[in-house]
Amino acid sequence: MIRLIEPPDRIRWTDQLYESHLGIKDPDDITGLRWRDEYRFIMSQPLMELALRRGVPCNKGLLLTRISLMPLERYLASRSAHLSALRFDIDQGPQFVRGERFTTSTNQTLSSALGALEVVLSHPRDKRIEEHWRGIGGQALTSGGKAVAPAHTVGAG
Repeated sequence: MIRLIEPPDRIRWTDQLYESHLGIKDPDDITGLRWRDEYRFIMSQPLMELALRRGVPCNKGLLLTRISLMPLERYLASRSAHLSALRFDIDQGPQFVRGERFTTSTNQTLSSALGALEVVLSHPRDKRIEEHWRGIGGQALTSGGKAVAPAHTVGAG
């Protein structure tokens, strides 16, 4: 599945373009493909930062492969699980799995996912991709890369 980020903040996807084709030749025209509105991702600073590092320029915007989105996807899933565990702790009291608080486990997973995402975002943006994005009407972002905030954590108590 390939995702297309279009200025100013539209995200769509298609399964008609194979990820392996992006490595061989950058697509010039993708208008003949069937695109659907995205339902899993919303436009965010971390998503745009990934696109400016790993995106493939095309006439409509920037294409992102599933693999290029994995660090963000893992972070978002981990954050969601951790926030759910925190909500459960507040509502029902702490849950324990093998003698360890569930929120401690989800916090460790979240920290690992955040670290992996920050490693990717610590690399400089690709100037060619950034120029392309601005050239098709995309908004220039302020420089930086640590735009991801961790979820609230609780002690192991």
